[in-house]
Amino acid sequence: MAVSISQVSFEHHRVALGIGEPSPRISWRFEGDAGNWSQSGYSIEVARQGNTDVFNVTSSDSVLVDWPTVALSSAESATVRVRSYGGDSGGDTDWSEPVSVETGLLSDEDWFGAQMIAADKPTEQDAPHQPILLRKDFSLDTNVTSARLYITAYGVYEASINGQRVGDAVLAPGWQSYQHRLVYDTYDVTSLLAGNSNNTIGIQVGEGWYAGRIGFETSRNIWGDTLGAFALLVVTNADGTSEMITTDLTWSSSTGAITTSEIYDGEFYNSVNDQPGWNTPDFTPPANASKWIGVRALESPLGRLTAPDGPPIRRLEEVVLKDVITTPAGATVLDFGQNLVGWLRLNVSGPAGTTIKMIHVEVLENGEIATAPLRSAKQTDTLVLSGNGTQTWEPTFTYHGFRYVQVDGWPTAQTPLNDETVKAIVIHSDMQRTGQFKTSDSLLNKLVENILWSLKGNFMSVPTDCPQRDERLGWTGDAHAFSPTANFLYDAAGFWKGWLKDVVAETLENNSKL
Repeated sequence: MAVSISQVSFEHHRVALGIGEPSPRISWRFEGDAGNWSQSGYSIEVARQGNTDVFNVTSSDSVLVDWPTVALSSAESATVRVRSYGGDSGGDTDWSEPVSVETGLLSDEDWFGAQMIAADKPTEQDAPHQPILLRKDFSLDTNVTSARLYITAYGVYEASINGQRVGDAVLAPGWQSYQHRLVYDTYDVTSLLAGNSNNTIGIQVGEGWYAGRIGFETSRNIWGDTLGAFALLVVTNADGTSEMITTDLTWSSSTGAITTSEIYDGEFYNSVNDQPGWNTPDFTPPANASKWIGVRALESPLGRLTAPDGPPIRRLEEVVLKDVITTPAGATVLDFGQNLVGWLRLNVSGPAGTTIKMIHVEVLENGEIATAPLRSAKQTDTLVLSGNGTQTWEPTFTYHGFRYVQVDGWPTAQTPLNDETVKAIVIHSDMQRTGQFKTSDSLLNKLVENILWSLKGNFMSVPTDCPQRDERLGWTGDAHAFSPTANFLYDAAGFWKGWLKDVVAETLENNSKL
């Protein structure tokens, strides 16, 4: 008979890096084969800044217990272990595995003067915004012991250091209540930096929800009309000193292969305009590349910045192609056998200039793709090939709800269209699965499976009503009806917490205008 602690967590964070709570509450779970065992007390060990302290508490509580010591300061880390005591009901647990917790930037001063920067060019008017590229070269004179990147955007971003992608979040930082709160993300980028060498940080920004078309009308720029990035890179050297690289007016900007990338309408990627290596120290602009220009400052987000409560959106599954259909009209349609939310990943080669068009839909009508349910949303991705061997491609700043994809222009002479060259990538907010349900009734099991797919397709930073047409909005009615089920299947507490903070902020503002 034994009991052990299986998981220690802080607040509602799966990974407690860059959290916004300086005194995070602690929870832990048990596993083992003991019968009628209960906790009578616990010890929490906190190691920080070279000191280790143990705090003993007589209590049966194990969910969101108080932080036992002095609050963490900005960007401070600690390592925590927990041990529980069984008292009259049996034995004690061993110490849990050590778990790290680290705060983010807790005040505006911690950003060291970072500016929200945009490309120094006119912004598009009544049209999609072309994603921008932002880059900064810098040198590090000593070996690096640790480094953190704190970053957000007016729009959605993807960051890289020395040509390597930072983190695995997509569509970051998600849909925000931009006028009230703007989430910033924290990444450990120690392994991406080169000490005693030149380095480059690159940030690509797309319009996302911030400046893109969203809602029932065709209006754009609901929260702003210019894409921007806001970041601080903190590098700690071997000698204990720190260097700060911020977004400021010394950066440069350009555009690349992504011509447009919209939430409703999809992405147009023209490989001819790609700038390989644009985010590396050895970059030399190709002759046909867009001219690199300066940047300008936008309104600062200071006063609205907040660490995330819920998990980011990530690529979480791959769905294998089930069938390739030729429709009555002669079109080629991919069938993935399942309505899902995400995009396609292609591995394709073909002549330069080959244009592949992908139209995503959920259903067929009379054997052809049914686009009417999408209303004005195009859900169409377009890839223009470079002709330089096999390209692995997937969109960056859009997503689709689909089972079927009509593919036009595929270079069948060079690349077969099959489950090796095309895969579906499933994305959603990366909550932890907690509840399982299975019966002897196959139809009931299928119902639960369908519910899971519906949840995954609509938990996209906010709880949306649908993932495919020109809506995808955070309706409170849908969420109210479904939240008990969601909470049984997933640990959605952080997801709800972040979204409801935005709901409260916007409700209070709207009420004040009545």
